[in-house]
Amino acid sequence: MRNFNKLKIRIGFINTLSRVGGKPGKEYSEDTLFNCWASIENVWLKDIQQAKANNTETDLTITIRDPLNTFEIKKTHAVKILNGRFKDKIYDISLIQKDFQDSRFVTLICKQVI
Repeated sequence: MRNFNKLKIRIGFINTLSRVGGKPGKEYSEDTLFNCWASIENVWLKDIQQAKANNTETDLTITIRDPLNTFEIKKTHAVKILNGRFKDKIYDISLIQKDFQDSRFVTLICKQVI
């Protein structure tokens, strides 16, 4: 990505919390740690059969501007979509990848949980 104009959807990073009493699963904090603008893509139509086979059809590719020293993105965080067609959905971060072609951006692969 080389165009900041594609960052049109507001997202927030939240903490994942362990459930009390050893119950399986995760809970998600209501407090937003960091907000930013993002570009979001879901699975491409040409890849939908492969995604169904891998159970990844709800995965999103989220591209954000690298927050540098402002915020450190961790896999223990979750992403909450704050506007657009994915509003109020929560995604766990599966992969954090720096864009080596354009170091101004970070790409996240996220799986829908809520």
